[in-house]
Parts: sequence; structure tokens; C-alpha cells
Amino acid sequence: MLPGDRKVKVVVGLGNPGRQYAETRHNIGWMVIDRLAERARWSDRAARGSAAATVSGRYRGLDLALVKPHTFMNLSGSAVRKALVERFNIEIGAGLGAFKGKVWRIGLMGYSSRPENVFKVLDALEQLFAEQKQRVERGGAVAAARAVLGLR
Repeated sequence: MLPGDRKVKVVVGLGNPGRQYAETRHNIGWMVIDRLAERARWSDRAARGSAAATVSGRYRGLDLALVKPHTFMNLSGSAVRKALVERFNIEIGAGLGAFKGKVWRIGLMGYSSRPENVFKVLDALEQLFAEQKQRVERGGAVAAARAVLGLR
């Protein structure tokens, strides 16, 4: 989150490393992120983390975080999770057992497994579903989580 606890839209552009993929359909996501960073005049501010390049700021009234994983597309889930914890202190784990590759777990043991992080992610998911014209009871997921945690 940015100062003031404003909601950030995270845009992840997928691609593949290597010259053979440069300027191909495999790197459309990376090209989109590069173009957004150019338009916002953020190209020179990108932080090159071990898992992904990230840059964030305010552009056209939106608080944005642009993420460009340094991994092949089919392995980008781990890079995105690592960027989220490094950049926003939100920990998301991969699914285990029968859920491997199908779900992410919000918050693991430790500092980032706080209720407020779960609330942030649930609120973001509600917002995304609502934007896609899905029927969502705004605030319902957070209210349910608060009830489960005894935080009325």
C-alpha cells in the first residue's frame, strides 16, 4: 500500500526471458508494462528485485504498481508472490497437495499473516469481481472474515 493506505492496482505483465522471445507474442505482457512505465515517466525508477522488476506511483488518478516477473510465464506465480511480499509486505503462498497450482494462500506464518492483510486482499478481490460485473456483496467477505476471527 502507498502512504495513506490508498488502494493500489497491481498490474503484472508476463513474459519470457531471453533474446529469442524479445518482441514476440510471448512478451506482450512485458511490452505493456514497459509502455505503461514510459507513459507515466517511471522507466528510470524501476526497482530490479531478484524475482521481478517493480515500479509504483500515481498515474491518471490511479495508484499503480507495475510488476514484470523475471521468470518464464509458466513459473511466474512464484515471482509474483515474491514481489508482493518484498514490495507490499503481503505474503501469499502456493497451494499445497491437491490444490497445488490451483490456489494461493493469503498470509503465512509470521508478520504478514495479520488480519488486516487478509482484509486488504479480500477487499481487492471483491473490487475486481465487481468491476467484472460479477454479483458481489461489497464488504461481505471482510465482514465474514471479521466474524470468523471474532473481530466484529
